[in-house]
Amino acid sequence: MFQQIRARLGRPTLYVAVGLAVGALLAPAFSGGGAQAVTTYTRSASCHGLGFSPAGSHTAYFQQGGARILENGHSDFMFCAIGLPHKAAVTRFQVTGYDASTMGSITNCGLVRNSLTLAGTETFQSLAGVNPTTLAGTPGRFASATTTINASYKSIDNAAYAYFVQCQVIAPNVGADSAANIRLYGATVTYRITAANG
Repeated sequence: MFQQIRARLGRPTLYVAVGLAVGALLAPAFSGGGAQAVTTYTRSASCHGLGFSPAGSHTAYFQQGGARILENGHSDFMFCAIGLPHKAAVTRFQVTGYDASTMGSITNCGLVRNSLTLAGTETFQSLAGVNPTTLAGTPGRFASATTTINASYKSIDNAAYAYFVQCQVIAPNVGADSAANIRLYGATVTYRITAANG
């Protein structure tokens, strides 16, 4: 009689022990203790054509609509600041412009950075660059883009660098080829960033 009572009491004890063991195995799945997926967003930042300014103080320029244009006979590097969030990863760079000139062109367009640290140099570092236009009088309005990004610089570090877009604009030398045949409309940078950073 005593042995039968012991046997009956022992089974519930075994069931409870097994239940606790299974619960311990399943707990991480329900409590969020496992690996968490990282949410990443694709976003863009742009630089307006009217945001471009020449490096030289004597370079004459004007605007036409949303485009920045150099006067006939002028040539200079144009710079435009662009706001990119800290820790973003650049994935694409694009410049939009217009070239219908047989005497002028738009060249040396790129996304660049310069150091803000005491140990930094004066040399610009290029994250990306796009193809220049030619003296063929074409293609008219264009959007030149690249997804080839310098792997060493693609991660944005606003604590150590400032970022901007540059283009060298060569305006026609004579009035017969209108200065308005060379125009800068702006630039776009596409980047990826995690939810935690932006």
